[in-house]
Amino acid sequence: MFSRSLKVGTTTTQRTGGDAISQLRFHLLMRQVPALPVVGSFAERLLAADLPDLTAAKRREVVGFIAHRVDALPSFTRFGVLLLGTVFRALLAVPGGWGVARLLIALPLPLVAEYPRLMRSLGFAYVWEHWPATTPTGDVAVANAAIGEAAA
Repeated sequence: MFSRSLKVGTTTTQRTGGDAISQLRFHLLMRQVPALPVVGSFAERLLAADLPDLTAAKRREVVGFIAHRVDALPSFTRFGVLLLGTVFRALLAVPGGWGVARLLIALPLPLVAEYPRLMRSLGFAYVWEHWPATTPTGDVAVANAAIGEAAA
């Protein structure tokens, strides 16, 4: 009696009607939202403020890395990061929003203060992993010039 109600011996696909058309509709509805449009603008602005001498091409590369890492987060964590990213992206869309965003960053609010920390930590890790001679302002040429002068 109990095993009949659980349909023991059938697979989940058989119990849920796993034909290709219904699976395709489900797959189209459950596509993953790309992180770059959500986190990209804030990460770009934050890195521009933290590393002002980092070139635009390198900054775009770092923002791409950040978005890729956010895409690789587990689903529930990714949902929270994208939710916070949407809030910060909306702030950047209004005039004076960067000032409000900086105020939120400075406040010790739970979870809200973690979002910029995540963006910074991923960005800084990528910068100093790929370009170890980078200075704290993001300039690479100054560090390379100093190495060249010391060698001469």
